[in-house]
Amino acid sequence: MAELINAVSAASVVRAVRTWLNTCTDVPTGMTVSFEDLAENDAGICFSTEQAAVYAARYIGGGYRAEYRFRVIYRVLPSDDGDQLNAVEALTSICGWCETAAPPTITGAVNAKITRTSDVAVLSVYEDGCTDYGASLMLSWEVF
Repeated sequence: MAELINAVSAASVVRAVRTWLNTCTDVPTGMTVSFEDLAENDAGICFSTEQAAVYAARYIGGGYRAEYRFRVIYRVLPSDDGDQLNAVEALTSICGWCETAAPPTITGAVNAKITRTSDVAVLSVYEDGCTDYGASLMLSWEVF
């Protein structure tokens, strides 16, 4: 099992990812990407930690390679297929942006990059008809 990065460093990574995701021009107008917070009966976008930030490798000189796995989630209200397709298209665009944009700024980090680890898929369908779509990504970086 990978060793967890300390809580202060992990929290700064989550804050950096949230700030960074909110610079994405593919996020639909009027929406803000929150952290693990979607209103029950409201459309929106958030991201959620899949795996806490961990040390993927430790180097002899004291440096390390770390990873943070997260999922971007888009909730749509019960409606026609058009809104659902729009959500899939928006998430696909957001993930594409994540892979090509300059990665989040993490103090002391080099070689940071985002990799998509899953395609957009339905995550949950609720009794009220709301549907959550999501895609998984991984931020990796090194510190020397």
